[in-house]
Amino acid sequence: MVRLDGTRASVGDYVLRWLLRPIEIIMTMGALAMVTILLNGRGQRLGDLAAGTVVISLKKRPDHSTPLAADMVAHADYQPVFAQAAALSDHDVALIRKLLFHGSKQENYVLINEVANKVKAITGISTDLQDSAFLKTVLRDHAHLSSSGS
Repeated sequence: MVRLDGTRASVGDYVLRWLLRPIEIIMTMGALAMVTILLNGRGQRLGDLAAGTVVISLKKRPDHSTPLAADMVAHADYQPVFAQAAALSDHDVALIRKLLFHGSKQENYVLINEVANKVKAITGISTDLQDSAFLKTVLRDHAHLSSSGS
């Protein structure tokens, strides 16, 4: 918890929040706190508004974007290699991208090979490309095919 100006909350701020808690949570069964949180736009309950504080999370959020995402963008003049990539769902593609990223990052070539074999089985693609290059090509092809409506 910090003050709205970014400084550390004082003991008085904690006490003020604590004193208002019974009113907004216990007496109204949380309804007042819920309405206040929803209406103020900062996720603050009444005690936070009175104390001029806000609760923040210091946990690192997972990064769902991957450095590979930039590599997967196909240019307008791109010619797809595997038309079968269009058969993959967006969910499949997101999972492939995630597994390829983590497999590459951890140098887990068994994982990359398993993903490549699964994609080949689903799409019916037969290729001599290395697994990582194959998956990147499929991702690029899917992006191009789905954006062009082909």
